[in-house]
Amino acid sequence: MNPNMPEREVIVSSLLYLLTRYAQCGEKTIAKAICDHLEMLHKHPETSEGCLVNTCEKLYRNWQKVMDTNASSDMCKAAEPSAIDHLFH
Repeated sequence: MNPNMPEREVIVSSLLYLLTRYAQCGEKTIAKAICDHLEMLHKHPETSEGCLVNTCEKLYRNWQKVMDTNASSDMCKAAEPSAIDHLFH
């Protein structure tokens, strides 16, 4: 494992915290950190295959859209029905 790569549990814990903070305040910098953590989790050696890899990829794309939406507005539109991925897994 890359010595600079945090343990997977630390990444997941941080990601959960960031998701909660974003729900509370909706800051673009937090959305960026969420994307960064999803990418780290996706690239982590302990997340090499299976459902978690797929979930990280799809969530990363969704959070990229949230960041793009935030460029023009502080409101999060990712929860609108058109943005929901019904084929999540």
